[in-house]
Amino acid sequence: MDPEIAQECQNMNWGVFKSILTDALIDHLSPIQARYEEITSDATFLDKVLQDGALKAADLADATLNNVYQAMGFLRR
Repeated sequence: MDPEIAQECQNMNWGVFKSILTDALIDHLSPIQARYEEITSDATFLDKVLQDGALKAADLADATLNNVYQAMGFLRR
């Protein structure tokens, strides 16, 4: 914790502190919210990301399953 901030807030009552905290959180989270809205508004981009992720996951799962079959002595169909 920043000692300067701790000193500034040390003697505040909850109402004042809550207002300052809320403003600080909004300022901090605004860029994240803007980026989230930018990403979620582009359905084509999201579909591509999901498709790419599914292909990578399937490849990884297939390799893992092959290793399991080999370790257990099973033959893949």
